[in-house]
Amino acid sequence: MLGLSRQALLKCLTAACIAAAPVLTLAQAPAKAAPAKAPAAPAINTSTCTTCHANIGEFSTSGKHKSVSCAACHDGLDKHLNDPKARPVTSMDPAKCGTCHQAQFTS
Repeated sequence: MLGLSRQALLKCLTAACIAAAPVLTLAQAPAKAAPAKAPAAPAINTSTCTTCHANIGEFSTSGKHKSVSCAACHDGLDKHLNDPKARPVTSMDPAKCGTCHQAQFTS
């Protein structure tokens, strides 16, 4: 076999397997798991939001986001409702966004 002794052939095969292991491991690595289903966001009356933020009225009444509470993506709404100067924070955590946008989270 290729002019190699059995021992030399085993050494070559072993070296090839060791060299290929990282590539094979990466090729078989599982895809990033989708985040767990997020707990339900607190109910926020969107009509309260649209009183000041008219630009989001249609966004919250039609399309894919009509059943999504503002609190699903924004933190600090309770403080904001009591004090309009206390600005809510939009979550940019990929895991939080990935609860709905799984294709973007796993890509």
